Amino acid sequence: MKKAAVTVTIAVAAVVLTSCEEREVDAKVKAAGLTVSEYPYAHLFVKAACDTFPSLSKATDGGVDPSEWLDGNATSDANGARVYQIGIPILCPTFTKDIDAALTGLATKSNGTYEVGRGPGKIAPGKWKAARTASDCYWERTSAAGDIIDNKFATHATTLIVTVGRGDGSVTFQGCPKMQFVK
Repeated sequence: MKKAAVTVTIAVAAVVLTSCEEREVDAKVKAAGLTVSEYPYAHLFVKAACDTFPSLSKATDGGVDPSEWLDGNATSDANGARVYQIGIPILCPTFTKDIDAALTGLATKSNGTYEVGRGPGKIAPGKWKAARTASDCYWERTSAAGDIIDNKFATHATTLIVTVGRGDGSVTFQGCPKMQFVK
């Protein structure tokens, strides 16, 4: 007796499971009237950031810390900054301080020019200290009109502190180590 071969095909439907936290982010973002065009769901946008943070190098090693990464990414899209502000405390609460720093001008700063103030891409008034020894570092504080208030070229400084005034217009760092807010 010859047995017939039987082929069985099982179709498996793709199921996307979301956690309560992910659904909470999506609901809060929707309630705020926000969308993120690159992602079908807000929680995916936030999770992409949360998944990036552990792989970032420490700021003192010349890498990017989470506050600096968020500062750069939050400035490109105000909508995205608000979504991060809603979602990070829910999906990766360890980094809540970093989104707060990015949104208030307290994020770690790399070389560049920053307008003085509170908000993404800005530098808050106060004391900023180099994360490590500075070599061939130039910094400059200017008025809103662009006049130099104070500047310095440090060929070698084991401690570098720049005090940003409330009335300053902008601050520039060139060739400097990461600058971190002290107070």
